[in-house]
Amino acid sequence: MIPVRMFVIAGLLLGMPMGCAPVSKEALEEVAKPVSKEFLLGPEDVLEVTVWHNQDLSRTVVVRPDGKISLPLIGDVQASGLNASQVAAKIAARLTEFKENPNVSVSLKEVNSYFI
Repeated sequence: MIPVRMFVIAGLLLGMPMGCAPVSKEALEEVAKPVSKEFLLGPEDVLEVTVWHNQDLSRTVVVRPDGKISLPLIGDVQASGLNASQVAAKIAARLTEFKENPNVSVSLKEVNSYFI
């Protein structure tokens, strides 16, 4: 009879949550948020901006310390804190004034903004 009691007591002890603290709803929502896996650009990153069928507007640029890049016709564009596709969309939107349906791609050539 004693071994059966020991199994029952051991089962109850193992089944009890030990040291668990209540978790707030806000903490659970924070954990459940999807983590963005997109690389965010920063100062000193080197970007290659390509405007389809327009070599004069395509070029390699460096993100300045103020987080912007400079391009012909449209001037300064914010790049820091955005991913490459967001920067391409901003450039394309600004180029619609000069070219119908511009196709713009931005690719990261060098990462210089992250230090370990």
